[in-house]
Amino acid sequence: MKKLLFLGIVVILGALLVITCPDREKHVEAIDRVIDYSVNRAAEESGSAFSDEYLGTLLISQLSSLAVESFLEVDNYFVVSIGRLAFPGEEPQTISVGLLGHVFTVDKEEAYELLTSE
Repeated sequence: MKKLLFLGIVVILGALLVITCPDREKHVEAIDRVIDYSVNRAAEESGSAFSDEYLGTLLISQLSSLAVESFLEVDNYFVVSIGRLAFPGEEPQTISVGLLGHVFTVDKEEAYELLTSE
Protein backbone atom coordinates (compact mmCIF):
# COMPACT_ATOMS: atom_id res chain seq x y z
CA MET A 1 0.00 0.00 0.00
CA LYS A 2 2.82 2.44 0.88
CA LYS A 3 4.59 1.69 -2.40
CA LEU A 4 1.42 2.39 -4.36
CA LEU A 5 0.87 5.68 -2.51
CA PHE A 6 4.50 6.68 -3.11
CA LEU A 7 4.21 5.79 -6.81
CA GLY A 8 1.00 7.82 -7.09
CA ILE A 9 2.64 10.87 -5.53
CA VAL A 10 5.64 10.57 -7.85
CA VAL A 11 3.39 10.31 -10.90
CA ILE A 12 1.33 13.33 -9.84
CA LEU A 13 4.45 15.41 -9.16
CA GLY A 14 5.95 14.35 -12.48
CA ALA A 15 2.77 15.27 -14.34
CA LEU A 16 2.70 18.64 -12.57
CA LEU A 17 6.28 19.36 -13.61
CA VAL A 18 5.60 18.39 -17.24
CA ILE A 19 2.39 20.42 -17.48
CA THR A 20 3.90 23.57 -15.96
CA CYS A 21 7.23 23.51 -17.83
CA PRO A 22 7.69 27.02 -19.33
CA ASP A 23 7.96 27.38 -23.10
CA ARG A 24 10.31 29.56 -25.16
CA GLU A 25 7.98 32.57 -25.03
CA LYS A 26 8.08 32.66 -21.22
CA HIS A 27 11.89 32.62 -21.33
CA VAL A 28 11.94 35.53 -23.80
CA GLU A 29 9.51 37.54 -21.63
CA ALA A 30 11.55 36.96 -18.47
CA ILE A 31 14.83 37.94 -20.12
CA ASP A 32 13.21 41.03 -21.68
CA ARG A 33 12.05 42.13 -18.21
CA VAL A 34 15.62 41.89 -16.91
CA ILE A 35 16.98 43.84 -19.89
CA ASP A 36 14.29 46.53 -19.63
CA TYR A 37 14.92 46.95 -15.89
CA SER A 38 18.66 47.27 -16.40
CA VAL A 39 18.45 49.73 -19.30
CA ASN A 40 15.79 51.88 -17.63
CA ARG A 41 17.66 52.00 -14.33
CA ALA A 42 20.86 52.96 -16.13
CA ALA A 43 18.96 55.71 -17.98
CA GLU A 44 17.67 57.17 -14.71
CA GLU A 45 21.12 57.64 -13.22
CA SER A 46 22.85 60.91 -13.94
CA GLY A 47 26.18 60.73 -15.67
CA SER A 48 25.27 57.45 -17.29
CA ALA A 49 25.79 56.77 -20.99
CA PHE A 50 22.01 56.34 -21.24
CA SER A 51 20.85 59.44 -19.34
CA ASP A 52 18.86 62.15 -21.15
CA GLU A 53 18.45 59.92 -24.17
CA TYR A 54 15.00 58.38 -23.95
CA LEU A 55 15.06 57.43 -27.63
CA GLY A 56 18.47 55.81 -27.24
CA THR A 57 17.26 53.87 -24.22
CA LEU A 58 14.22 52.68 -26.13
CA LEU A 59 16.39 51.69 -29.08
CA ILE A 60 18.80 49.73 -26.88
CA SER A 61 15.90 47.95 -25.20
CA GLN A 62 14.34 47.00 -28.54
CA LEU A 63 17.64 45.85 -30.06
CA SER A 64 18.32 43.74 -26.99
CA SER A 65 14.89 42.15 -27.30
CA LEU A 66 15.55 41.35 -30.95
CA ALA A 67 18.91 39.81 -30.07
CA VAL A 68 17.33 37.66 -27.38
CA GLU A 69 14.59 36.60 -29.80
CA SER A 70 17.16 35.69 -32.46
CA PHE A 71 19.86 34.00 -30.41
CA LEU A 72 17.93 32.33 -27.58
CA GLU A 73 17.78 28.57 -27.67
CA VAL A 74 15.43 26.87 -25.22
CA ASP A 75 15.89 23.18 -24.53
CA ASN A 76 12.83 21.50 -23.04
CA TYR A 77 13.61 18.52 -20.83
CA PHE A 78 9.91 17.90 -20.04
CA VAL A 79 10.18 18.84 -16.35
CA VAL A 80 12.58 21.76 -16.74
CA SER A 81 13.54 24.06 -19.61
CA ILE A 82 16.93 25.71 -20.06
CA GLY A 83 17.45 28.97 -21.99
CA ARG A 84 20.83 29.59 -23.58
CA LEU A 85 22.12 32.53 -25.61
CA ALA A 86 24.08 31.17 -28.54
CA PHE A 87 25.88 33.86 -30.50
CA PRO A 88 27.58 32.72 -33.72
CA GLY A 89 31.07 31.39 -33.09
CA GLU A 90 30.68 31.40 -29.31
CA GLU A 91 29.84 28.79 -26.71
CA PRO A 92 26.16 29.01 -25.64
CA GLN A 93 25.69 30.48 -22.16
CA THR A 94 22.85 29.47 -19.86
CA ILE A 95 20.85 32.53 -18.83
CA SER A 96 17.50 31.11 -17.73
CA VAL A 97 15.96 28.03 -16.16
CA GLY A 98 12.24 27.30 -16.26
CA LEU A 99 10.52 25.17 -13.62
CA LEU A 100 6.93 24.93 -12.37
CA GLY A 101 5.68 27.69 -14.67
CA HIS A 102 8.32 30.20 -13.61
CA VAL A 103 11.50 31.27 -15.41
CA PHE A 104 14.52 32.04 -13.26
CA THR A 105 17.02 34.39 -14.91
CA VAL A 106 20.16 36.22 -13.96
CA ASP A 107 19.56 38.68 -11.13
CA LYS A 108 18.35 42.13 -12.25
CA GLU A 109 20.97 43.83 -10.11
CA GLU A 110 23.77 41.73 -11.59
CA ALA A 111 22.54 42.53 -15.11
CA TYR A 112 22.48 46.23 -14.21
CA GLU A 113 26.03 46.04 -12.85
CA LEU A 114 27.23 44.33 -16.05
CA LEU A 115 25.53 46.99 -18.17
CA THR A 116 26.99 49.93 -16.29
CA SER A 117 30.48 48.60 -15.57
CA GLU A 118 33.22 50.12 -17.64
